[in-house]
Amino acid sequence: VTELPKMRALVIGLGAGSIPLWLQHTFPENKMAVDALEIDPAVVKVATEEMGFPASAVRHTASPTEAAEDAIRGMRGVRVYLLPGEDFVEAVAAQKDEDYKYDMVFIDAFDKSGKVPPVLVDGQGTFLQSLNKVLRPNATVVLNLLVGMTGSGSSGTAQEIEDMVSAIATTCCGDTSEIFTIRTPINESSGNQIYGFLKAGREPTERSKPLKEALKESAEKVNADFPADSLGQKIRFDFARRVIFSYQDWPKA
Repeated sequence: VTELPKMRALVIGLGAGSIPLWLQHTFPENKMAVDALEIDPAVVKVATEEMGFPASAVRHTASPTEAAEDAIRGMRGVRVYLLPGEDFVEAVAAQKDEDYKYDMVFIDAFDKSGKVPPVLVDGQGTFLQSLNKVLRPNATVVLNLLVGMTGSGSSGTAQEIEDMVSAIATTCCGDTSEIFTIRTPINESSGNQIYGFLKAGREPTERSKPLKEALKESAEKVNADFPADSLGQKIRFDFARRVIFSYQDWPKA
């Protein structure tokens, strides 16, 4: 059985709770801690009462500072805070706890029209500036957008999307970073375009092959080696298929 390191993830936007639960379900016990942020109580209500998300994961705190302190001293597992992502991340950064850094960040938040709240993709704003302070050096940031095959969609025009991606790249990535995009096959989704930001990128010794090939091989190896969950299943997400289907480097070559 492969020994996995302990990791920490940040999820902005709860939705049905699928990302936090997927992380908890996929990683072995005590290997993953997840902080999820959701500003709409109605979303949390639907997730807990109708979608099977555990109500016990919802943490009721009086302020962003209290939430940050609760997260830092908390046990591993999933925690949900009813706070704006930018307020929580700023509060975590203000704690200056060098041991409390995120390995993964999922930005999966939309308004009612399908747009990402501007505060989450503003390079000069509180969220991205604070996020950069709480990322591990080799962290991965994922941005989920609702985009059609034409390159635009509910999340914005092609130029607006380019500006969002550029803001994250400029604020949270270094000179050696690698950025790519994939989309979910049409028969599985209504149009999810995912951007992946490898903050530090691969080590120089690992760059002998294109990132597309390396991601495909890595996904296949992880799927083969990953410890089975309590139901005997391994990772239930075919990342390699998505790489083959739609991978593109960013910016486009």
